[in-house]
Amino acid sequence: MTGIEVGILVGVLATSTSAYVVKKREEKKFNRKIFGKDLDDFKMKKMASTGVPLIVEEWFQRIEKEGVTTEGIFRISCSHDVLMGLYEKINETGGKEMNFEEQPIQVISALIKLFLRELPDCIFLSSYYNDFLQIEKTENDMNKWRAKIQTQLEKVPNRNVLLLKRLLGVLSKIAANSQTNKMTADNLAVVFGPCLIFTHETKEAMALFSDSTVITSLVAKMIETHSSFKMERDVDDPNIKKKKKQREKEEKEQKKREKKEQKNKKSGKDNENNNAQVPGIKISSANGDGASSTSPKDDSNDLHSAHSSAPPSAPASGPSSPRDAQESSAFSFLPKRLHLHSSKGHDAQEKKDAERVI
Repeated sequence: MTGIEVGILVGVLATSTSAYVVKKREEKKFNRKIFGKDLDDFKMKKMASTGVPLIVEEWFQRIEKEGVTTEGIFRISCSHDVLMGLYEKINETGGKEMNFEEQPIQVISALIKLFLRELPDCIFLSSYYNDFLQIEKTENDMNKWRAKIQTQLEKVPNRNVLLLKRLLGVLSKIAANSQTNKMTADNLAVVFGPCLIFTHETKEAMALFSDSTVITSLVAKMIETHSSFKMERDVDDPNIKKKKKQREKEEKEQKKREKKEQKNKKSGKDNENNNAQVPGIKISSANGDGASSTSPKDDSNDLHSAHSSAPPSAPASGPSSPRDAQESSAFSFLPKRLHLHSSKGHDAQEKKDAERVI
């Protein structure tokens, strides 16, 4: 092996090693990440026995210990700079060797809300947004409402349901002490509704406002009745990745269908506008003769009157030959004026053809 070949081999090995090191660093960085990470991407060693990430479970326990009796818990915010500083540090270190006992309870509550907002998709899944809202809008019977919500929750991933169960448990304890903390189920629903269920669709302001009222009602009822739902799930689901890919595939197909529907609606409106720009043309097949009817503003009635006052030597209104009959049928969808011009043009063409033969 020559010196040049050795140099090339060493360069290739160095490049491969460098790429491998970078990849491993990125994997470690991703594994340490807490915010903005899909729940299914958390490793089992990072999950608590309750089925939620360990660091989030630590925050929940702190809220249960001190926040239940804190006035305005989850409503009163903390310093934005402090929160963003913790956000960066937690995502860099994974929360290791961080003592959250030193942080005010308002910071802990803000971290929980931030964690929920930063999830790639909401706990209820945005693809089921309309399904959950439709149940809340249409079902007044409490037992039927609970049964339908339970059925819909069966479609939600295991870890999402476990996090929802843990969160609703904490919020119900706070609502039970609302005389002290001033946070009823409705107040908590106003705070957490936008975190728990949202859509990626673009909607008008009035539609979003209407939806927010429905979401608040839905979340408040779930806080009050959370113990009646069956939300026991296996956090270590062996088919987690397979189910995730299936959901992503379904979401893509749903988006394609929505785009296709929007495109069809748009093309339908364009066709209606184009038809509206051509006045007085309406094909009637009631008698099978292809006769055309015109709008009141059309002047074809005047043209018809002019034909009726023609001298006796004028040809009859019916076709005089098979060719004329074919032409008359071919142009029957046009207004009478256009039909007249087309007939005259055809007669002139026949005259020219006769002169060439002579």
